[in-house]
Amino acid sequence: MPGNTLLSIVMLVGGFALVGFVFLMILSPVIALLYLVVWLLAYTILWFTWPPLARAVHEVTDRQRQRIRQRRQNNQSGTQLVDVSFHVNYQLVNLRDKKEAYPVDREEFLIGRSGKNRLVIKNNPAVSASHCRIVYRKYSQEYYIEDLNSDSGTYVGSRRLEPYKQEKLLPNAEITLAELSYRFCKIS
Repeated sequence: MPGNTLLSIVMLVGGFALVGFVFLMILSPVIALLYLVVWLLAYTILWFTWPPLARAVHEVTDRQRQRIRQRRQNNQSGTQLVDVSFHVNYQLVNLRDKKEAYPVDREEFLIGRSGKNRLVIKNNPAVSASHCRIVYRKYSQEYYIEDLNSDSGTYVGSRRLEPYKQEKLLPNAEITLAELSYRFCKIS
């Protein structure tokens, strides 16, 4: 596909060159002849270099497509791509058992009953498979929480979150999901 686009651009430029040649032929035949020689030389060079150029363009686009496919497969298989610019600063501390702490170590920290989540809560049927998530936004360096349309809901303090609406998560906020409460606090 990129090769066809490049060919179209070359043909368009060639058309403009032909119009320019006709215009110069009217003004000055000597300049027009020189103009024609330069364009013929350029097209001759392009004619002989076109196949390797097209191959190079196709190789680059194929490599990019492979990388995109690999990233998609990695994300579908549950492998998280770690961003080296992300620093673990916060954790979720279980309010019943203060020894139970979970560092928020991903830009997207999923919480739920399913094994694909970062914080897995298995023994509570009121927790949805994918209950909620905590999202870190790099540009503002802030955390947000979002309920993923869970049955029992996600609460910050005493307020229930609207499904799929991200709200800013402040330090020391209390997060409750299905009678389980966690404190979102800085790692000391």
